Amino acid sequence: MKKNAENKNHNFKKSKINGTKVVVKDSSKEAVESAIYSFKKLVKDSGKLNELRDRQEYSKPSKTRRKILQYAVRRQKRLTEYEKYIDSLSYN
Repeated sequence: MKKNAENKNHNFKKSKINGTKVVVKDSSKEAVESAIYSFKKLVKDSGKLNELRDRQEYSKPSKTRRKILQYAVRRQKRLTEYEKYIDSLSYN
């Protein structure tokens, strides 16, 4: 029984995602609030949080491509509406 429990824990340790570490250098002059601010900025810039959210569930490659295409279509539609709005202002 004990060997099976150890094997399960061992397999779990292997499946952890590598490279999720974000380090904020501690300076005695820095306040805690500024350290938290810099930590949040580092996490956002590293993209690790978005990567973990994406890995929560599997999405097929076709679904991912469709999602990207839909985003591009929405962006293009907003751009054309904005251009029409700008053109209407310039004629008045």
